[in-house]
Amino acid sequence: MEHAVTYAHLGGAFLGLAFAAAFVLRRRLSSLADRLALVVIATLVFSAFSEAIEHEKWWLECPHLFGLTSGFTFLLPPLAFLWISAAGGHLKRFRWLHLLHLVPFAQ
Repeated sequence: MEHAVTYAHLGGAFLGLAFAAAFVLRRRLSSLADRLALVVIATLVFSAFSEAIEHEKWWLECPHLFGLTSGFTFLLPPLAFLWISAAGGHLKRFRWLHLLHLVPFAQ
């Protein structure tokens, strides 16, 4: 029972990978919203793996893994905003100016 949280994180990460694979195989990722959705899914999968690493304290054996995704708190909201803007039709093309939304992540 003590590993239930880790199994939940790893299960969520593998489901995210399966969803991303199905997403790529079914679509050609032609629209900006599709590409941004895939980036959001990849970020969530990476974050779930990192949470499993931190919960099981695997970073004691591999200290370079500690705090690997501590900045992801600042990455998901801007990515979600860009994805929703693209899906809603407000964002037709990605411009370099849109990278300013990711400045808090670069801290």
